[in-house]
Amino acid sequence: MNKKLCTFPVTLMILVFFFSSCDQYTGKWEEYAMTLKDGEGNINYQIPDDIPTCTEALLQAESGQRLLAEHCNRYRNLYFVIIEHEKQSFGSDSLDPFTSFSTRCLNRLMNDGAATSMKVLDKQIDTLDNGYIVLTAELFGYMGEDNPIFYFHRTLDAGASFVEATAWTRGEKRRLEHGDKLRKVISSIKYTNP
Repeated sequence: MNKKLCTFPVTLMILVFFFSSCDQYTGKWEEYAMTLKDGEGNINYQIPDDIPTCTEALLQAESGQRLLAEHCNRYRNLYFVIIEHEKQSFGSDSLDPFTSFSTRCLNRLMNDGAATSMKVLDKQIDTLDNGYIVLTAELFGYMGEDNPIFYFHRTLDAGASFVEATAWTRGEKRRLEHGDKLRKVISSIKYTNP
């Protein structure tokens, strides 16, 4: 009888440890709709529940910008942000404001002070069914000598605004494990007008 009483707490402790160490994520994808400034439409996107909304800020919006969403899983090194930009600030310096905007966004990632040897792996410009333009790109570089970083990026024309979305991860193993997921997040970003 004593042996049964002793094995019960040990078994209970093992079960508690096992269940507490299991991932809390279900693998479900959640849909979000973020309203643009002055109600000029929505940015819709999907993200898996293993990249939850951040509790700490990843970045600060600059003048003429508005942070729409931040998601992160610091344990897995997965990050995602969406930033709304005032379109008028890109209209005066180019005949093609969208190209000017998307080029600035890519150049900022390419010249990020923390990363070196950045290069564009893939870049594609598309016109969506609603007539708006999107640029999708993947970039690769290093943070430090042997710490690769991968950016999955999209810029889009969103009515009165331009929108920039970036997902990233560090390390080749994480890119192989989560790259398709981050590509799906980026490709899910759409602009809908009211």
